[in-house]
Amino acid sequence: MALTIALGASVLLAGSPNVVPLSANVHGKAYGEWSGAWWQWVYAQPNSTSPVTDTTGEFGAMGQAGSVWFLAGTYGTAVERTLTVPSGKFLFVPIINTIWINVPELGDNPWSDEQREFAREYIAPFIDNAYNLKCEVDGVEVPNVATYRCATPDGKEYMVTFPTDDNPWAPWLKAGTYGPCVDDGIYLMLPPLTPGQHTIHFTAASVSGTTPFALEVTYNLTVQKGNARVMPPHAMAYGKSLEQWLGAYWSWFYSGADPAQGVVNGVKLMPLPASEQLGGSWTPEDPAYLKGSIEVVLPSGTPFVLPEFSWVGERYEGYPGVPDDPPMDNAIALQDVSVSLTIDGVTVISDANKADFYIPPSYFDPIVTYPAPSSYGSVAAVFYQGVGFVSQPLPVGTHVIHLYEPMIIKAGDYSGLPAGLGLIYDNTWTITVVPAGKTAGKAPATAPVSAE
Repeated sequence: MALTIALGASVLLAGSPNVVPLSANVHGKAYGEWSGAWWQWVYAQPNSTSPVTDTTGEFGAMGQAGSVWFLAGTYGTAVERTLTVPSGKFLFVPIINTIWINVPELGDNPWSDEQREFAREYIAPFIDNAYNLKCEVDGVEVPNVATYRCATPDGKEYMVTFPTDDNPWAPWLKAGTYGPCVDDGIYLMLPPLTPGQHTIHFTAASVSGTTPFALEVTYNLTVQKGNARVMPPHAMAYGKSLEQWLGAYWSWFYSGADPAQGVVNGVKLMPLPASEQLGGSWTPEDPAYLKGSIEVVLPSGTPFVLPEFSWVGERYEGYPGVPDDPPMDNAIALQDVSVSLTIDGVTVISDANKADFYIPPSYFDPIVTYPAPSSYGSVAAVFYQGVGFVSQPLPVGTHVIHLYEPMIIKAGDYSGLPAGLGLIYDNTWTITVVPAGKTAGKAPATAPVSAE
């Protein structure tokens, strides 16, 4: 059983840089799968903007996405790079690595179990003979760097795509997709660094054929400050995972409880504004425009949970033959909803990172029975899937959360909506944080209306 790492987990002795264990999974992938993703990232950039040939760091952000950012080595030179990294990003560092791209057009045998083993044996000596393996994070050496060796797992072979003829394998390979590929190497997965200035320095050497190979890379990193105190999506926050918090939120929401009293273990379940429809006909071509606002008072030191969007599967009674709602395909659920959420003007969740905060279908146990059947006959919530976050406490004062969220579901994307659906949420929360034990002259939170 693989260990799944939460953000901030301590995995080495005190005084050593924090490194994710080789046996761990990060965001659902093992080291040997992230190494393949690294090669796909590298080869997706043309030589002119390659992160490997980059001598300054100006191309270090090219093609980066998701919760893991890649650093790059070199093709055998020394380089110093300067790079700004968003907060909350794991860093995948290639100390030394090599790849086999299977290309029958250049004489390779067709892919098979035997060819895979041949490829592994062919590239292994370059890593077997590696030496001068060192990595320092902020001047502190990572011990036992050589033990972080990984290779592509069986069944996880992958393809690489060169977008142009300007690629490292030219002129033999032109623009196109090639493979399958397997790789071998030594990598370090570093948990997110604290905001501020950091330095990562690593060296490695080996022999490629009869040619000596050596690299030395220094990254001068600026890690941006976190967005509005939002907890990283894969962290355990106040005793629960994000999936558990959103499950608790929707269980509370659909149970008919008093929205002003939604507090679990000292964490506020943030009520939703009652929205007014200002136009539109609920179609993809003419979305309904729903605008709402709400005022909330929080004692200082109060964290909160807020969902951005959710699909809730329901159960029906009194309608013979009507099954429970099926889940929506994860890719469709994400592509059909565009998210822009800010706290005090700072973007927290957008289309660029919404997948990080997304929870696939999660079933309630037990199901959540409604206080009364809905107007269309549903009687209980069976599962939810969607995006949300947990916020650390906001400072004393007034804060504004704004959500602008088009939901354009095309016909056929979801079996329950054969004609499609279009709506836009434009919601604002004005949150007054007061010193503990005091109240402010604000109205209590009004009852939310669910349109999600």
